[in-house]
Amino acid sequence: MTSSAVRLAGLLHDVGKVGIPPEAVHGPDDLEGECLEAYRRHVERGARYARVSAGAQVADAIRHHHERWDGSGFPDGLAGEAIPLLARILAVADAYDRFRTTPREDGTAPTPSECLEHLRQEAGSAFDPVVVEAAELAFPR
Repeated sequence: MTSSAVRLAGLLHDVGKVGIPPEAVHGPDDLEGECLEAYRRHVERGARYARVSAGAQVADAIRHHHERWDGSGFPDGLAGEAIPLLARILAVADAYDRFRTTPREDGTAPTPSECLEHLRQEAGSAFDPVVVEAAELAFPR
């Protein structure tokens, strides 16, 4: 895995959201029916788009960045080290970005330390604990 593959996967990870209903773009929290299915399929669409231009490694990372360490993610229900390493890295980076850019109810942004704490709480269930440890060294506090 090269740093350029990591960067490219990060840039393209949600390309499969192009063309899905606008209400499905932000995620599954309140989605159901067709919107939930459209959201869940964005990883497969994105992987198909990326495979041609970015290669198999990046495409696999895009496809699997919503898998969870405990096996409860999608699209394939992979668990632990069966999830490609690049997808595990992408999942942590994507979650950190989502936490950091989603304002609280009072409109303020969570601090980097709060975002890292959230990642720590999800280590071992949503995220690879080793990748979370690496994120703690890489991300600002």
